[in-house]
Amino acid sequence: MVGPVSDGDDHAEEYHGGVGGEVEVEEDAEEEDEIECIVGHRYILPSTSSSSGTGDSQQPRLLYCVHWKGSSPDGSEDEYFDRDDLLRDYPAVVRRYEEERRRRAMQQQ
Repeated sequence: MVGPVSDGDDHAEEYHGGVGGEVEVEEDAEEEDEIECIVGHRYILPSTSSSSGTGDSQQPRLLYCVHWKGSSPDGSEDEYFDRDDLLRDYPAVVRRYEEERRRRAMQQQ
């Protein structure tokens, strides 16, 4: 099961990106019962001082912001999760969000 991402890395730099808007989730899929929608994303960039010499340590981590069904509409309860963890546990939600991002990016060109 996915767990929220901690912002405990003092050396991490953040890039807040996204195409704006929300991607709604259909309620009929059992595994998606708790997620209302993904509302955005950001990247956590590794610090240069924490390099261990491996390629993976230098890759930015893509995080998705999840809005939970029944949570506060102001977003105060939204949480960031690693994209790969969400993909494993909620593949339809991630695919729908990513397809919507691609569609909006194509429209902006």
